[in-house]
Amino acid sequence: MVRLFPHRFIDYLVGLNDSINCNLISKSPNNIATVHTNACNDNELATYCQAMLQGENRFDRFIKWKQYLEDMFDPLFVNDTGLNSRPNMYSFKIRGTNSAYYLVKNVSHDAVQMLRSKAAKCVVFGHCDVID
Repeated sequence: MVRLFPHRFIDYLVGLNDSINCNLISKSPNNIATVHTNACNDNELATYCQAMLQGENRFDRFIKWKQYLEDMFDPLFVNDTGLNSRPNMYSFKIRGTNSAYYLVKNVSHDAVQMLRSKAAKCVVFGHCDVID
């Protein structure tokens, strides 16, 4: 099963604004969430030690997941398909896999916002001409 994972085509949509962990605000008063009054309506993100090793917020945790995939599969992967072909998008290939991730501007941890994004329309429906 692990051996087949890098050959799967997985598109990760990652909100660039999903970089706040509201559970840390009281622990760090200078956290950026104190500046953004509406930023803390999005999570109950775990802050126990094991979770914090994965990253302080969802964006950080995704970057560490991507790095893990590249460290695990890049030296082993032999059927690389190259860069993602979707135009004019913040899209990047995950080395060693057939997967890609898309950095979606102005989206935090909000499913409706993500699904309404131009990136999601491109990835899900193939309407890529509208991406800026």
